Amino acid sequence: MPDSKSVAVGSKMMRRALCVVAAALVLVACSKKGPPPPPPVDVSTVAVAPQAATVAEDYVAETEAVNTVEIRPRVGGVLEKQVPTEGERLKVGAVLFVIDQQPYIAALAQAKAALAQSEAALIQSQRDLGRAKSLSEIDAVSQQELDAVVAKNDANRASVDAGRALVRTGELNLGYTTITSPIDGVMGRAQLRLGSLVAANTTLLTTLYQTDRMYVNFSISEQRLLTLQRQLGRAPNQDSPTPPPFRVFLADGSEYPQRPRLNFIDPAVNQRTGTLAIRLEVDNPQHLLHAGQFAR
Repeated sequence: MPDSKSVAVGSKMMRRALCVVAAALVLVACSKKGPPPPPPVDVSTVAVAPQAATVAEDYVAETEAVNTVEIRPRVGGVLEKQVPTEGERLKVGAVLFVIDQQPYIAALAQAKAALAQSEAALIQSQRDLGRAKSLSEIDAVSQQELDAVVAKNDANRASVDAGRALVRTGELNLGYTTITSPIDGVMGRAQLRLGSLVAANTTLLTTLYQTDRMYVNFSISEQRLLTLQRQLGRAPNQDSPTPPPFRVFLADGSEYPQRPRLNFIDPAVNQRTGTLAIRLEVDNPQHLLHAGQFAR
């Protein structure tokens, strides 16, 4: 049986050996280097500051000529001549149509002849009145006869005035047979062909459009109007020193090059739709815009 003292010494030796081995393992583990740390990442920063943002809103709009005139004859008759072609640009006073003038030439001649007769009758009655007054001074004619001469002279004078009015009417009617352009503009489609019978103040011959400037019409809701007024601190009327900025875009999405101006804001909200009508005005030097064109 081994000595207990020698067993204790052996156990102690074993523990020391294990400690030495463990220490060696720790030293070996500590001697190994780990992977290098990743490089620092560059981070950019942005300073954020509150700023006012402009929010654009789209509105469906329609273009309109600044002036549109329907051409109707002031006298009736047969359409005899059309001077310009459809779509032609015209100046004020340019001849558009001519109505058959012969009936009006004849009517004017008749009125002038009737006036000449009335003037001759007036001259005669004035002479008769002068003689009657001279005779009345010597009691050669009665008062009744003198009154009759005076009445006839007055009637002849009135007849002359009426004759002059008829002549003037005949001259006007004859002038109305030549229809001229009241504006600078573009002639639209001719509604009648030559030889057609036209009625005074009724028959539509064509329409003229003044397109050197154009209107752009659209509507905004009542709610949007209130929001806009709060943003501006005032009503966005056309007299404002800094009216809201507008831009016009055409049907193909392209922006119209000319900047529009606020022209009109309806003072009343449409009770049926709850919207307010707004009209812009924009120059149209190249005539890119046409009446009735879609825009936004």
